Amino acid sequence: MPELRITEILTPQWLKDTTLLGVDLTLDDGSPYPDAQYEQAINHAIAHVQSELGLVLDQFSVVEERHDIYSPDRTGWWPFRLDERPVRRVSGMRIRFGSFPAVEFPISWTQLVAPMYGQVHIIPSEEALGSYIIRAGIPLVAGDVLQTVDYIPGYFSFDYEAGFTCVTDTLTIPQGQTEATYTFPTLTPMSDRYRTDLALTVDNGAVGLRLKSRSLNSFTVEVSTAPNVGDATVTFTADSIPDDIKHVIGIIAAMMPLAVAGDLIAGAGIASISTSMDGLSQNINTTSSATNSGYGARILELRKQADALLPALRARYRMLNVAIL
Repeated sequence: MPELRITEILTPQWLKDTTLLGVDLTLDDGSPYPDAQYEQAINHAIAHVQSELGLVLDQFSVVEERHDIYSPDRTGWWPFRLDERPVRRVSGMRIRFGSFPAVEFPISWTQLVAPMYGQVHIIPSEEALGSYIIRAGIPLVAGDVLQTVDYIPGYFSFDYEAGFTCVTDTLTIPQGQTEATYTFPTLTPMSDRYRTDLALTVDNGAVGLRLKSRSLNSFTVEVSTAPNVGDATVTFTADSIPDDIKHVIGIIAAMMPLAVAGDLIAGAGIASISTSMDGLSQNINTTSSATNSGYGARILELRKQADALLPALRARYRMLNVAIL
């Protein structure tokens, strides 16, 4: 199942059809703005939102992220807050004391209890438990040389994948049936807020496609009329990037093209143009000035929306890393 990058979902066309709808996006010669203009604006907006919220929007693999341990944390089953969020899955865990060789731990010991906030705990399972010794709450390979030590820097390390899941694939509605279920692969986790866009690419008589139900593991589609001359094919895109995050990205990304479009209404900094000939005259007044572009009011409105949305998003997604020892 192919995975999509966020820029394959938030495209220049998406920006034109949403936040920039109704704006004349052409140059003086009538040619459309180059896609590079929108791509730069979208990439900037994505980077800005990632920084504001402390999230990774695209899939990102982390290797050997090291964390210190503090012995009293054993009473909380060794809680760790991984650096990149949301965490899709943890693929490796090991311990390393100083420059000694690392020792792999069973991956089944890691419990990802809060993927959005990167919260991981270590709870030993029966797998390979006899191969490890726990001394003073500190997992060791053997011996108790560190029994009196409460704090060890960089002792645990994790390999994991972060970011939101965005995938595209197809499913088949068999001839004569009105519904079909798609099950996501085990290694493709979805969040509870994922969005599913459907398209009936091969109908064979089927009509009325809609999403019937969904869960974290699967979703079901149905048609009002079953295909009658063969199987129907449904192409779908499922992405777990929350709509409120995509909305604020669109708001921020729209400001750059609007600034350019405002200068092209009559020219940068030109508030009015007057022409006359043989007693006939024509005046064109714009909202542009030496300090304001033609779409300045719309940019201010978008900025107000972003300023109102970002605090709410920060409150929901951003983490405060505070420790009291």
